[in-house]
Amino acid sequence: MNDAETLRSTGQCSSCGAIIELPSQQVSGACSYCASQLVDVERGDTHIDRVAPFRVPREAALDRLRQHLAKRLWAPSALRRLAAQGAIETRMHGMLVPFYVYAAQCRSTYRARIGVHWYRKKTVKGKDGKTREKRIQETEWFPLQGSAVGQFHGHFECASRGLTAAESAAIRDFDLGRAVAFDPHLLAGWHAELPSRTSAVVDRQAVGHIRKLEMSRIKDHILPGDTHRGVQADINVELLGVQLILLPVWITTYVYGGEVFRMLVHGQNGTCIGRAPVSRAKVVGAAMLVATLGVAMLYLWGVLR
Repeated sequence: MNDAETLRSTGQCSSCGAIIELPSQQVSGACSYCASQLVDVERGDTHIDRVAPFRVPREAALDRLRQHLAKRLWAPSALRRLAAQGAIETRMHGMLVPFYVYAAQCRSTYRARIGVHWYRKKTVKGKDGKTREKRIQETEWFPLQGSAVGQFHGHFECASRGLTAAESAAIRDFDLGRAVAFDPHLLAGWHAELPSRTSAVVDRQAVGHIRKLEMSRIKDHILPGDTHRGVQADINVELLGVQLILLPVWITTYVYGGEVFRMLVHGQNGTCIGRAPVSRAKVVGAAMLVATLGVAMLYLWGVLR
């Protein structure tokens, strides 16, 4: 895996001949003199393995965003109306965001206490004085040790500092079957970024996340019995392979109430990600309603008693 963090690109525009320098981590852009689309083919071919093209066009992404905002129950009513009318002003651009996609193998040894349920019948007397049989669950516990091997393919880790951890976690459900080998034509007209996070940092993050996934797999699918507790596992994660893939994301910002909000639209399926402003009036009104209902229920309870 090559890091592109310190690289810069200087070249000549094929249309007007101007000397152009692309910013660090940027592999495509536009000529400042004639607006021609530029792609640093050599740098892209060196670092990028595959590219997943946009499948959601800009207007469709804007429509998805407006629908998303219009349905936000706790958003201010004025914002919802503007979004429903298509009148909210946004700045949107398409970004091909770098993700490292890993294959990995986990070898684990684990220890746990396994619970097996069994049931007995107990005779109890009800409030009406009649006796009934009640089914009582009991659990018998056994110690267990074992080992497991897990395979992971298509594990995503964002290589850009531009997205937050929450955003990258929410946006990374991509169909890699639609990704193709690097082709500069797929980058023309889009903002395309090389990794701004070092491979060593992303590798460590990937190992940590895969270890957690393997722990969940052991608990949910490997351990026998009806329940378990005290699970401990020594998990060794081996990264078997990694590819740098550019994935399509629409990034949009809008201003409401003097505050700037950012949202993402998935470039393949149109899913919207990000927070919308919350109406304080709606929150206060809901809290007052809950409090009023609570007081009313307490009053009725006192009367009925």
